[in-house]
Amino acid sequence: MTGKPGNNTLSKTQVESIKRHIKTFPVMESHYLREQTNIQYLASDLNVNKMYELYKERNLAPVFPLPSESPYRKIFSEYFNLGFH
Repeated sequence: MTGKPGNNTLSKTQVESIKRHIKTFPVMESHYLREQTNIQYLASDLNVNKMYELYKERNLAPVFPLPSESPYRKIFSEYFNLGFH
C-alpha cells in the first residue's frame, strides 16, 4: 500500500459533528498571559484521547461511520486554539 492514496477524507457531517463535540467542553482563559494570547484552556483532567473516547461513547448508534482518533486530533488542532490547563 506504500504510495497509494487512501480515503482519509471526512464528510462535512463528520467534521461538524466533531466540532460540535469539542465545543461542548467548558473553556477557561489563562490568568497569566491574558493580554498576550487568546488561547483558551480546557480542564487539566482532559486530553485529546479522553475527548475522543467521550465522543465515541456519545455516538453509540452513529448515523455515519465514526472517524478514528487521528482526524479528531487534526480537527482539534487546526480549528481550535485550545490547550490543557
